[in-house]
Amino acid sequence: MIEFIFNKAIEFFPQVSGYFLIAIVAGFLVYIIIKHYNKHHGHCPTVSDLRTDFNKSMDKLDITMNGLKDITYKITNGLDSLNKVLLEKNVISQSCFSNGNSPRVINDLGKRLYKESGADNLYIKIKEELLSELSKIPFDSNLDLERKCLNLLIDRMEKPEFKDIKDFTYQHPNFENTPLSYTDILFIIALTLRDEYLKEHNDLKSN
Repeated sequence: MIEFIFNKAIEFFPQVSGYFLIAIVAGFLVYIIIKHYNKHHGHCPTVSDLRTDFNKSMDKLDITMNGLKDITYKITNGLDSLNKVLLEKNVISQSCFSNGNSPRVINDLGKRLYKESGADNLYIKIKEELLSELSKIPFDSNLDLERKCLNLLIDRMEKPEFKDIKDFTYQHPNFENTPLSYTDILFIIALTLRDEYLKEHNDLKSN
């Protein structure tokens, strides 16, 4: 019998030694915990004591995780805002489909793009929603209005109803020998939205 046990121990030595090592490590950790607890509390911990300490540790962990989530959320929002500002600046400054008059207006090339890309049909579908959204926001200037119109479209640019103009941009990287980007079309829609909003709000139009 002893020889049989010895032979099996040799046969399964890797598994047995692994389990044995785990048991030693676990026992050592328990010893350290008990010794630490006894040092600070004057007695060996009971199961209830260990459970209480564990729950306190988990509560602290929850507080820490919630704090990290809040910081992460703020960082994400900050990056989104920065990205939106940079995108907005790039779209407006490099627009080849509008003229920098006072105010900026869609030029003849932009008007043709507006029709051929299907942006006119998209605008008809979404304009009531956009105008309703704009009506909830106070504007101090026409520039604020123009920027918000563009931002509303950027916020929605991945929605299914925008697929047709995204496909048009993909199929026409150049429109009448002019480089075309997806946001160029969004800006044309934004200017159209701005003008329609101003028709209904003469008080802002005079600013």
